Amino acid sequence: MRSIIMLSETYQPSKNGVVTSIDTFTKVLRKRDNRVIILTSDNKDKDFFEDSTNMVLRFPAFEWPLDNNFSIPLPLLSNRKHRIIYDNHFDIVHSHSFMSLGMLAKHIAKNIDAPLVVTYHTMLDDYTHYVPVIPSSAVSMVANETTYRYCMMCDHVIAPSTNIYDKMKELNITTPISVLPTGINLAEIDSITEADLTVYGIPTCVKTIVYVGRLAKEKNLETLLAAFEVLAKKMEDVHLIMVGGGPQHKEFTGKYKNNPLCERIHFTGFVPKTEAISIFKAASLMLFTSYTETQGIVLAESMASKTPIVATNSYAARDIIENGVEGALCDNTPENLADACYNILNDNATFSSMKEAARKRGEKYDDELLTDRLLEIYEIAERTKEEKKIDKNQ
Repeated sequence: MRSIIMLSETYQPSKNGVVTSIDTFTKVLRKRDNRVIILTSDNKDKDFFEDSTNMVLRFPAFEWPLDNNFSIPLPLLSNRKHRIIYDNHFDIVHSHSFMSLGMLAKHIAKNIDAPLVVTYHTMLDDYTHYVPVIPSSAVSMVANETTYRYCMMCDHVIAPSTNIYDKMKELNITTPISVLPTGINLAEIDSITEADLTVYGIPTCVKTIVYVGRLAKEKNLETLLAAFEVLAKKMEDVHLIMVGGGPQHKEFTGKYKNNPLCERIHFTGFVPKTEAISIFKAASLMLFTSYTETQGIVLAESMASKTPIVATNSYAARDIIENGVEGALCDNTPENLADACYNILNDNATFSSMKEAARKRGEKYDDELLTDRLLEIYEIAERTKEEKKIDKNQ
């Protein structure tokens, strides 16, 4: 049994890949009698109920002005937090951030003499649009320098995909690095029934394209929606359902309110994960155009639901999709994406084959298997820290 502190600026009730990753691994770790405490930002949602048994310690935080789904915490340790952190024995400090709580993770690991592990969830230089005042090249340079310095302070780095592993190597990071995607709960997915899409205004007996995720600039959704517009001209029996909310939700719903395609594009807003899975199961294809994802959690969930994927040839997509097997990898143009969707939807043999291949691929992301690997990484981090001690004393 291990005692683990995880730190992240973002956590419940926010909905994003980082939160999903923390929750997925934490549930399996706790099921195996490991103790996990989570340090994160204060919860601003008064309607959100937090189970006290989850052991979540929250810090006062202010919202990032360009994205109210992200907060910057002020890691001030109260007497209670200080006692919990420093009066208990923790084996691992696992950071999911390079920012304020990432710095706190470094401080805690040093003071309790525990290994520091970081998961590199976000390609920081792909988010320069959230710092509009400073030239993106300057922000990117700072992001890469921050990444390098932080990872070099750690005992182990987790890359959620092989492409992120390659990025770490390009930055000349010499800290041990392991590739570990976030797992999915196959048993839960298999227990969820297919959604009735008529509830969302989609007629029966039509083909349905689904997108699941945040509606935000880095998701490249302008290309996705343009691709659907091209596809809709070729196929009258196809609809698009956009599952999720975010900074661009109002923009997109307004754009299509009086558009001729308004009856064929459906926005759900944020929905519970189980509802998203049920929509996956009812959909024909998933369309994925994000170029900033470091891992494809929703891609794995789509595949486990037997829903093939048409995707822009991005970091996450290349890691999980074999072109022509579980779906299609395309150049980032509306025409290429639309053609791929059209070809799959109008070839029954290919479509059926891709559904079965997608399920087989999704099974490789079982959360139990990947938690086994996480525990192995923790062991490696412990050995690395001991080796550093020996080298320092020689």
